Amino acid sequence: AFLHECPRLLAELHAGSRTSDANRVRQAAHALKGAIRYFGDTSAYQAAFELEQAASGTKPTDFADLVAKVDSEFQLVQQAIQAATKTDG
Repeated sequence: AFLHECPRLLAELHAGSRTSDANRVRQAAHALKGAIRYFGDTSAYQAAFELEQAASGTKPTDFADLVAKVDSEFQLVQQAIQAATKTDG
């Protein structure tokens, strides 16, 4: 479920960032943070947390850098999961 849900949530982050929709960014970051929490306090979790906090702020924020960081961290997690679950045969 994680590998199928993350791309949709990352797309939500990017869409929210493009339209400066802080609520959309916050909701997607919160969902990603929840999805990754099962793997512990990882860099991906921290990046999603930072983005969620920024999107919860009261002043307008350019989310592009934080979204890029979240995207990068989640790509690494997805690659690690895919590598760990890949079977030879």
